[in-house]
Amino acid sequence: MRTLNDLGVSTSRPLELVNWTNEEGVRFEPAMMASGAVAGRFTPSYVHDRTDRDGARFGDELERIGYKGDRKDRPGPAAAYLELHVEQGPVLEDAGVPVGVVEGIVGITWSEVVAGGRADHAGPSPMALRQDALVAAARLIAGVDSIARSVEGAVGTVGRIAAEPNVINTIPGTVTMSVDLRHGDPATLASLFAGMERLAQEIATQTGVTMSINRFWTSEPTPFAAEVVDAVQASADELGIQTCRVWSGAGHDAKYMQEIVPSAMIFARSINGLSHCEQEYSTPEDLEAGANVLLRAALRLAGIAGERVTHTRG
Repeated sequence: MRTLNDLGVSTSRPLELVNWTNEEGVRFEPAMMASGAVAGRFTPSYVHDRTDRDGARFGDELERIGYKGDRKDRPGPAAAYLELHVEQGPVLEDAGVPVGVVEGIVGITWSEVVAGGRADHAGPSPMALRQDALVAAARLIAGVDSIARSVEGAVGTVGRIAAEPNVINTIPGTVTMSVDLRHGDPATLASLFAGMERLAQEIATQTGVTMSINRFWTSEPTPFAAEVVDAVQASADELGIQTCRVWSGAGHDAKYMQEIVPSAMIFARSINGLSHCEQEYSTPEDLEAGANVLLRAALRLAGIAGERVTHTRG
């Protein structure tokens, strides 16, 4: 947008820039909460009442830092939505191309699993009489991995786990953990979750440990609008930038925007596919390529209404 202003370019449709709050959903769950609210998936009260692990309320924290905003400042109706992001995976690097044209976002479902056993002293408690919540949780963790590996295109992750009382000489009585399942097909995603539920029931029967599952968030697979995807592809072709078509394995705000606005995404290559770590890196050249595709795609969708002409004397 600075480039367009610097060059005096005006567009037939106005361009609007949006910075979404809480895309990752790390401190306050679920993810993509702001775009979900704009799309009507979450009510303001639901969003504001989310709490972190210390009990801080999302609405209070937004107000504290001056980010709560005003409803009148929400984005208005739009003809299209574009989002540029680093890939966060190894596909583009493996293909040897700098930019990905994203055709959609896979489905994601998040659950919290609580294994409830009995906390006993580690010494006097015979193995046959134990109800070890951590052993039961470990079996489920291994099972989530196996379930995901058995289905093409599926991924399954346990990224957070907490054992109580977390003492060296005490059998864990309670374990709370997350389960993240993803796939591009909604029926397959449902099947993955059902498989995890069955496994949890089997483990509970075998170990005497209760297994409760709270499936608290699901983001359905979302194909992007063909006309916006085509605009991205045409812009990359115009610039002579190599691309490949990909689906995003991570959630992005474009998922919820697609529900109310024709949308698409552009990926810039990630070195070694690393993300959510200090080693995450994309080269300036790849970021520039992605930004240029974004610029051309935005102009293609918005239409150039005029340009400032600079006359030079001969």
